[in-house]
Amino acid sequence: MDVAASGVDFAACGTYKWLMADFGAAFLYVRRDRLERLHRSEIGWRQIRGLTQHVSPFDPVVPDAREYELRDDAVGVFEVGTPAWGALATAEASIGSINKLGIDAIARHREPLMSELPARLSHIPGYVPLTPQDSQGPILAYGIKDAELRFRDRLLANQVQISLYPNGVRISPSIYNNLEDIARLIAILTEDAPGTR
Repeated sequence: MDVAASGVDFAACGTYKWLMADFGAAFLYVRRDRLERLHRSEIGWRQIRGLTQHVSPFDPVVPDAREYELRDDAVGVFEVGTPAWGALATAEASIGSINKLGIDAIARHREPLMSELPARLSHIPGYVPLTPQDSQGPILAYGIKDAELRFRDRLLANQVQISLYPNGVRISPSIYNNLEDIARLIAILTEDAPGTR
């Protein structure tokens, strides 16, 4: 997506989930002619362009012990303290991998995994599909009574990670999964389901 060509004023995106990175890093685009409308809520070292301080006896004397000039770019408005360098390094690696693999290749890999899940789960009584049938997204959600109580221990024992809720599940396979993973998940989710024996 070309944010400049789109004409949007602001665009934000976290690096976790589909960018396969981690919490603590995100992107923010601000159209240049909107920067002047933004106001700082606090000031930290990343926002300072020039600093003169009187900390040691040999430093120049300045009012209030410090004089500083604030940056007037996006960093100067939004970045207060030390960035999450580890999260940024992870994002650089994950986004590099996504670009190398290609989004279309990732979607092609995911498609049979996504098809297998509703084929095996949607007909089970009490498993209510929450994701629209025509959804092109990479997430499937089901309402299942007492899902957390029923599945938590089995998922942990089998080292299967999905989003688990008191009365539902959310499944989001990607490039790091295969049909064997999906079969293992389906076995866990259907072990005590009515009409599957």
